[in-house]
Parts: sequence; structure tokens; C-alpha cells
Amino acid sequence: GTIVIDPNEYYVYFIEEEGIATRYGANVPKPEFLWDGTAYVGRTAEWPIWTPTRDQIGRDPELKKYAGGMPPSLENPLGARVLYLYQDGKYTLCTIYSTVFPHSIGQGVSSGCVGLLTQDMMHLYARAPVDTNVVILPA
Repeated sequence: GTIVIDPNEYYVYFIEEEGIATRYGANVPKPEFLWDGTAYVGRTAEWPIWTPTRDQIGRDPELKKYAGGMPPSLENPLGARVLYLYQDGKYTLCTIYSTVFPHSIGQGVSSGCVGLLTQDMMHLYARAPVDTNVVILPA
């Protein structure tokens, strides 16, 4: 019942009973946004609203139009499902999300989040409820 994120190999593992794990190919944060440690799933969402952070808007002013949130859609960067990562009761601004961009798998593309193909995220989402432990390995 633990999620392990390996940014070096671009995989997310869901550790199940008896040492069995499901492995998913992933995209990971850009090198300057990599982080490691432990977190937990603090909340989940189907077809979430995405809101860029102030830092993201500062790097890309065109995102300002979504400062109030981008409605759910296939164009929404969080996709169809998302697991929000928390530490000590606070949202880390990082997620495990679904992507419709298969070319992003095996790449460092995000501002701190980890993306799985939509079908893989749907599979993980069904198995990882709120309070699931998450371990992010060092880069």
C-alpha cells in the first residue's frame, strides 16, 4: 500500500501485499524541481481543476488566464485523476497526475509533479486512497 517514486529511472511503484509491486512509467520534475523524502496522499480528485502557482505564472505569464483555475478537460494538465501529496498536514503543491502525452513519459517535464499515462493513473488511483504513504527517492 505504499507508492515509491524513482525519478532516476522514471518509474512509480505501488507496493502491494507479499512484496508484489506494480510498476508504471512516469514523467518526473525537471532537475531544478526534483525533491525527495516522504509524503502521503492527502486528497484525491476525479477530473480536477488545475490552478497554476504564482511561480508558474511568473515563469509563463500566459498562465495568468488560469489563475482562477482551469476547468476539467483533456487539456487540463492534471488530466482525469490526481493524487495530491501532503507533508505534515500541508499540501506540497505536488501531485501524481494523469497525462495524455505519452512522449512525456521518461522525461523531466514538470514543476514538481509526477505524471502517469491516463490508463496507469486510473489503475493507481483505484488502489491508492487518502493516507497512502509516498516515498520519493533521491535523484
